Amino acid sequence: MIAVVSIAKNEEANIPALAEYARVLGDKWIVADTGSTDATAARAAELGAEVHCLPWEGHGPTRNKAATLCEPCDWVVMPDADEIIPEPERMRRGLEALDDGLVAAVVTWKIRGGYEYDRTLAWRPGYGKWKYRAHTQLFIDGPAARLEPLTIEHPGPVGRGISRDEYLPLLEADVADYPMDAGRHYYLGRQLYYAGRASGLAVLDRCVMLSRSGPQKAKALVYAGWLASDLGHQGLALAYFKTAAEIEPKMRGAYQGIIRVSPDRDERTQAAEKALESDKPVFWDSAPVLYGDRADEWFRSVMERKGAA
Repeated sequence: MIAVVSIAKNEEANIPALAEYARVLGDKWIVADTGSTDATAARAAELGAEVHCLPWEGHGPTRNKAATLCEPCDWVVMPDADEIIPEPERMRRGLEALDDGLVAAVVTWKIRGGYEYDRTLAWRPGYGKWKYRAHTQLFIDGPAARLEPLTIEHPGPVGRGISRDEYLPLLEADVADYPMDAGRHYYLGRQLYYAGRASGLAVLDRCVMLSRSGPQKAKALVYAGWLASDLGHQGLALAYFKTAAEIEPKMRGAYQGIIRVSPDRDERTQAAEKALESDKPVFWDSAPVLYGDRADEWFRSVMERKGAA
């Protein structure tokens, strides 16, 4: 038996589309409502879902609790309520055809901005556990298979259902629980940058110290540079951006920062030249904002003006 489980809050508008593919993909459809103020729960029940109300405890803990609602079953499939599964029949056939020794299924996940990732969408009960309250990750205890060539789409902003004020405490709690985890520091530091808080500099510095990923280090330095610049520390910001470019020479975000804060025209021109040498987004870089025709045009205009920002 395949169970489709979706966590939803104020997703009334997306429930009909979710119902359309959930009823094809799964033998059971469960909606875990985490405090909707609209008609999400009523609409889901009307369209055939088994509705449960769960307290919101952060992404990981809430997903782990929601996954237990469908047991016993052979497969748990947990899409977001606003995601699109274009070929639910093929996905169902793919899951049913997997060997008993396989405990998870991976698909391609396409999100706004052009990013595509591998994502574990389905797992056998007891073999998957979600970790972290924010930017949660699913850890699988056993072998997985890819369902080819299946793609699910997340057309809207990821994480749009939670406010920044709600998000920060979750990130802070994750950092407290996982003090040696570079990723937790990265996400907290990024959110502190968005909030304009100077404390983000120390958090991002800590990420750089802990991380073993060059692109992650570089992107943390880019956020630190923007935060330092916003706080009026242009010299410090430039040092952050230049270090980011040294660590990850193809990260356009680093060169954009240099162009914005460097007082040296030659340095700005060289940064634009370096940016144009990279035509594909580095994993942690900003896409598509810094890539494509408009971005190329901006970098070329910097070169034509000989570094004038």
